[in-house]
Amino acid sequence: MLPLRILSRFAGKVLNATVPEKFRESLYKAYAKKFNCNLDEMLDEDLTHYQSIAQFFYRKVKPEVRPIDKKAELVSPVDGRVLQFGEIINNEIEQVKGFTYSLNALLGYDGNSKKEKTIIFNKDKLIKSLNRLPSHVNMSHQKFLKTYSIDSSKDLEKMKENNNYDAFSRHGNKLFYCVLYLSPGDYHHFHSPTNWIIEKRRHFSGHLLSVSPKVVNLVHNLFTVNERIALIGRWKHGFFSMTPVGATNVGSVVLTIDDKLKTNMPYRKQVVKRRAVKYGVYSERSYDNVSVLLKGIPIHRGEELGGFQMGSTVVLVFEAPKSFKFNIKPYQKINIGQAISK
Repeated sequence: MLPLRILSRFAGKVLNATVPEKFRESLYKAYAKKFNCNLDEMLDEDLTHYQSIAQFFYRKVKPEVRPIDKKAELVSPVDGRVLQFGEIINNEIEQVKGFTYSLNALLGYDGNSKKEKTIIFNKDKLIKSLNRLPSHVNMSHQKFLKTYSIDSSKDLEKMKENNNYDAFSRHGNKLFYCVLYLSPGDYHHFHSPTNWIIEKRRHFSGHLLSVSPKVVNLVHNLFTVNERIALIGRWKHGFFSMTPVGATNVGSVVLTIDDKLKTNMPYRKQVVKRRAVKYGVYSERSYDNVSVLLKGIPIHRGEELGGFQMGSTVVLVFEAPKSFKFNIKPYQKINIGQAISK
């Protein structure tokens, strides 16, 4: 009932207001002390260069302080804390002990979509937005599939024709999930947790309730009613998705691969009206025109995919063999690049 969207946009304006240079260092140091920010990790350590609190909040860190575990097939996409993880049973994800929420509702498999205009991607612009190394730029799509053991779009179609693939998983595999919470003091860019192909994104213009652990324990179906962006695709074991979830005071969620995305918009400007959200309605954009072979955007483990303007949550949902094991503990603090799987 609270006007959280209006309050969040107002907070965004306040956080983006220019801070006089003489106050910046003392203000940001006070913020860092309050929320345990590690200023030594900042890529640009000069605090006077950050013109607003929002710029400081969205600061970048030195690449060397977030090494990517190359031995792990799945790593953390964010700096944050582990809230929940485990196997998905009957397409239900455990939010906290005692109640669950629907996987279909989270990703929009039981609702209606409004298709957006097809993006004509500029390859050079896409490569630049992902900050790719030369080896990534020069990797052909055929080599990408072979190197990371991912099925081509043709292989995927054959499996579906042979009834060997449903909405989420192949026969013999299981579905797993992992929920990671970012506090106000964390680094707020999110990166790719694995080598995969992003086929489409779905934008749900929902509410902006807080996603702090206390609220997660109180509000049922929190992650299916909040504004979120579901990135959907496939990896070496099949289905893979990554869903950044908006929250109170999140000015926007940014995607490096899609600068057309606009979040936290007034309801009158949204593609999908507010009253339709609870029925699973969303706007969808496909990336299949990037590659005929891949039917999506090839993403390498560790590549930056976007970020939040304030604290929030990322939900991973993926299929894997029955032997898949997590390498994390509940409420564990974790950084980008650390192994999630054994």
